[in-house]
Amino acid sequence: MHAQLTEVRRAIERLKGLMVGIAMDQVVTDEEVHQLKEWLEMHSPFHTVKPFNIVVLTLKRILADNYIDEDEREELLNLCHSFDTPSMAPRVATEAIRRLHGILQGIAADKMIIQGEVVGLKEWLAVHNLFHEFWPFNEVWELVNRILSDGIVNDHEKTELLEYCQSFTEQAIDDPVFHDAIYNENFMQTASPALLPFTALCDRNCCIEFAGRTFCFTGPARTGTRKELQLMVRKLDGIPKNNAVAQLDYLVIGAQSSPCWAYSTYGRKIEAVIENREKKGAETVILHEDDFVEQASRVHQV
Repeated sequence: MHAQLTEVRRAIERLKGLMVGIAMDQVVTDEEVHQLKEWLEMHSPFHTVKPFNIVVLTLKRILADNYIDEDEREELLNLCHSFDTPSMAPRVATEAIRRLHGILQGIAADKMIIQGEVVGLKEWLAVHNLFHEFWPFNEVWELVNRILSDGIVNDHEKTELLEYCQSFTEQAIDDPVFHDAIYNENFMQTASPALLPFTALCDRNCCIEFAGRTFCFTGPARTGTRKELQLMVRKLDGIPKNNAVAQLDYLVIGAQSSPCWAYSTYGRKIEAVIENREKKGAETVILHEDDFVEQASRVHQV
């Protein structure tokens, strides 16, 4: 039994190393996918063990049609990067982030904000200032400081903070299996309520400008392929981009993006946008696919 456990651990560490190695050049080639598939087949006895099962299910889904499109390559690249544990938040930071999620949910529980809660939240964040480089610590810290800058929390600011806190509320699910509507696959199982953190990253009230603006897409979309969404941008005189550069105007997150992003990694393009905002003063707006499509359709009809 001990020998078998050692073999599993060794295989898991090899798998993590293989995934990180594939992602080193920021590209996933057909040859690398083929090698990963062969390696997984050689280790078939471990396919039910995490994280083997996640990689195996993802790879099977991506290879089901014997073709890997741009969205699938990005998904696989993000999965590879998720195994790069040194770049992820340390365990203590992850625990603090989860606690902050709970605090935000607790503040929103009575559907009202009072000044004492804002002050208390700032004091708690100040005590945990070691984690301010991690999202959502950095975002909450900036929001609270702005609200308290004049020493008064007005009604508009209370509403803004309440809506932000509510976006971190866990959602009970009847079926413990997340279902991917695009590929008709069950790709993750959980015994816990679902938290959808990527929606909190999106500006749901943004009035989108299209002409002359740059758009980049990430994550699987519900309304069409990436090429179709890029064509929509071109028809409205916008400019599609493949990378999340500092000058990017909009990053659009696909509505089918995984609801199980880890607390410390949200996908390379999203992380790039957050980093560009913090370090380069970028003003990239993060959009939800539904809002992008709704406004694009409205402008197109005018």
